[in-house]
Amino acid sequence: MIKTEEEALRYIHSRTRFGSQKSLIRIGRLMERLQNPQEQLRFVHVAGTNGKGSISTMISGILEAGGYRTGLYTSPYLVDFKERFRINGRIMGGGALVRQTSRVKAAAEALYREEGLDCTEFEIVTAIAFCWFWEEKCDIVVLEVGIGGRLDSTNIIPAPLCAVIGPVSLDHTAILGGTLSEVAGEKAGIIKTGGSVVCAMGQDQAALAVIEAACREKEAALYPVDAAQLSGVSADMSGTSFCYRGARYRTPMLGAHQAQNAACALETAAVLRKKGIALSGGAVRRGLETAKIRGRLDVVAESPLVVVDGAHNPAAAGVLRDALGLFGNRPRAAVMAVMQDKDYQAVVRTVAGCCDMVVCCTVPDMPRSCTAEEICRTAKEARARCETARSVEAALAQARAAAGKDGLVLVCGSLYLAGIVCGWAEAGLL
Repeated sequence: MIKTEEEALRYIHSRTRFGSQKSLIRIGRLMERLQNPQEQLRFVHVAGTNGKGSISTMISGILEAGGYRTGLYTSPYLVDFKERFRINGRIMGGGALVRQTSRVKAAAEALYREEGLDCTEFEIVTAIAFCWFWEEKCDIVVLEVGIGGRLDSTNIIPAPLCAVIGPVSLDHTAILGGTLSEVAGEKAGIIKTGGSVVCAMGQDQAALAVIEAACREKEAALYPVDAAQLSGVSADMSGTSFCYRGARYRTPMLGAHQAQNAACALETAAVLRKKGIALSGGAVRRGLETAKIRGRLDVVAESPLVVVDGAHNPAAAGVLRDALGLFGNRPRAAVMAVMQDKDYQAVVRTVAGCCDMVVCCTVPDMPRSCTAEEICRTAKEARARCETARSVEAALAQARAAAGKDGLVLVCGSLYLAGIVCGWAEAGLL
């Protein structure tokens, strides 16, 4: 029996990250032992390479503003593990985590003992989410895919009210495949027979062709975000405003790309209305106006500005580069740590190309983290001024000194790094 939050986290993190084979068999058998709470819930299922966290948060905000008790399951977390589970914007409490982890642990141990099926960390965490959302009687759950979609643990759910596929690009290629078509095929795996699918704008044609083919095969209705209906995008340090289908909206999330994510959320709201979910125009506006997610162009300190962004793949790094104009023509110094299993060289080159200096560090206690020296070599290849630092704290101090009080310090390259600095900000240590 688990008695404390620390024991719960120790158990969860003791599980293997990936199973010996990627399948839905383990999560399926685990949920059967837990009485299949996911079958009693209604879902919006969100996949995509980049932007799916923002899209999920916006959809959740719209549903909450519409008066629905709304669960939100996201990954990974930045500061507090319990951020992954929210109801109406509030994170799960420690007592709930202990209770649900105890329940899932007992079922998982029986499954291993009796059937030899050993559940992974993400399977355990997903089961915890399903149990908690059911216990808390959520009206609708916005469920973000972990990796891929087809064989992701979240795909054990019945047909959702709506499946949403955000922008698709290359990431997790060792698992999902090395081409956009292969990656899109994994994302499109969340499409269920006869379902409704919203597809983000700006998809590569190869990815879009795969999504369209999957919809035809499953006889699912496809609702693509209409780029021609998005106009008047205006972004500054207070947020982003835009017009979509003739109506004006605003989100506190920074960057023109968030207008595209918001358009995806708006199309989803339109589909939900078709399914009988009452959402007034006012609720939709309020939902977008209050939706906020940490670690995405997140201003955490001033003099100099310190901006944290979780960009950790080439596509996200390109979006980040294009958004930096929001902060004006300031001296820019980047603090970077990256993971070895990502296309980190492309990420480093992109960031180095738009900053005056790059300070490189490693994420503590993270074996997958590149060394500061490896990152620095790549930055120098992009002809950037570069320094290494012995710690994240030292890197931040060096970057602040380089940027000056009127400059910009950009913290990026890894969600783990983003979490460390956001945690310091929440604790008042910046």
